[in-house]
Amino acid sequence: MEKACKWRYTGFVLMNVGITVYGTDAIVRYVRAISHEGFTLFVLPMAVISGIVFSGLYPILRRLSPGLPRFAALYVGFLAALLALTAFFLVLQLVQNPGSLADPAQFFQSLGLGAMLIVGCGHLYGFPYVLGIAAVNKVLSPVFFPRTR
Repeated sequence: MEKACKWRYTGFVLMNVGITVYGTDAIVRYVRAISHEGFTLFVLPMAVISGIVFSGLYPILRRLSPGLPRFAALYVGFLAALLALTAFFLVLQLVQNPGSLADPAQFFQSLGLGAMLIVGCGHLYGFPYVLGIAAVNKVLSPVFFPRTR
């Protein structure tokens, strides 16, 4: 990877992680039920997860044409981040309550409910931020994804 490409890659990841962290923090402050432990339970994990997701998305987005294909890739990354957050909460539950594996039906029920809540609430509160990320990426597309001849 050439030097200019590394700076574009780093700038792309840092900008999008910053927007994600800002959005997650705003959501945590808005939803009072999670505001007491929101930073450690939501903001920090989403910063790490979104960093991984955007690091993986950059090479894919470079190859895609602007517009709908890039938005679709960003949306798939959003879904991957929500599912990764669900997996984080599942691991957290297993660490705090290892006995929950004793009853597989209860385990999978809580897994399904957790995934449904995270993905549903993620769409309810997070989708406007996904649209914002898509808009910023559309505007800055010539900077992050220059056309090579």
